[in-house]
Amino acid sequence: MWAILMIVLFFSAFAGIIYLINRIGKFGFLNKITKGKKWLRILISAVLVCGITVILWVAWGSMNAIVCILHLIIFWLISDGIFALIKKRRKKSLKRYYAGAVALVFTIGYLGSGWYLAHHVWETDYQIQTDKEVGSLRVAVFADSHVGTTFHGEGFAEHMKTIEEQHPDVVLIVGDFVDDDTTKEDMIACCKALGELDTTYGVYYVFGNHDKGYYPPEYRGYDGNDLIVELEKNQVHVLQDEVELIADKFYIIGRQDKSEEYAEKKSHNGRTDGKP
Repeated sequence: MWAILMIVLFFSAFAGIIYLINRIGKFGFLNKITKGKKWLRILISAVLVCGITVILWVAWGSMNAIVCILHLIIFWLISDGIFALIKKRRKKSLKRYYAGAVALVFTIGYLGSGWYLAHHVWETDYQIQTDKEVGSLRVAVFADSHVGTTFHGEGFAEHMKTIEEQHPDVVLIVGDFVDDDTTKEDMIACCKALGELDTTYGVYYVFGNHDKGYYPPEYRGYDGNDLIVELEKNQVHVLQDEVELIADKFYIIGRQDKSEEYAEKKSHNGRTDGKP
């Protein structure tokens, strides 16, 4: 499935790059620079598109580069469609190629805001009430830290200090604590930070679909069992379809992630469709 997705993404990106080269060539400043020479306009457009793609690839990796280019392609297609309708409505062409400018500005703004949100952790507060006389419980929950993607071990430790300042009774980690590209050093440092949290009833953890990794253990230097060892070494309770009672009033239920079914089918059958 992942292989098919990657092939589709790469071919889509390639076709999109051809499209972008064609559309960038419509900017008036290129026509002036090339003095109307079509081949030179296409060449400069190709250099611009390929250059930007290479810079993104080197700076942020292949997948992020593809994501950025695909966003630009999609927004450019939408922008072209909208301005085509405007042209049809006005019954005359616009003097400048506004569709391309709008697509560029919107893509930069959209991805820029996404980058900002990804690099800033937000706290959301909820109050859950019940008529039962069970007292109160202050719970801190976080998921999808994907350590190494936007912050590393030291950054994670700082976030844990912020959580500790809220004086939680219990901390719940509900999946994707680490990622396929999280280094072993970062994983160990983060587990240590969890062990240093000061809570009333401890820290509880369940696996997400990325925690055990989609690649062989050699890829990042550890597997799911190594992660469990480090977590438990730091007094973190790992729940895999298990239940624990805290404060003699509240049950914490830790379910195994759905992706575990995929892993079991693959290990039992040597294939991913579950057939014998």
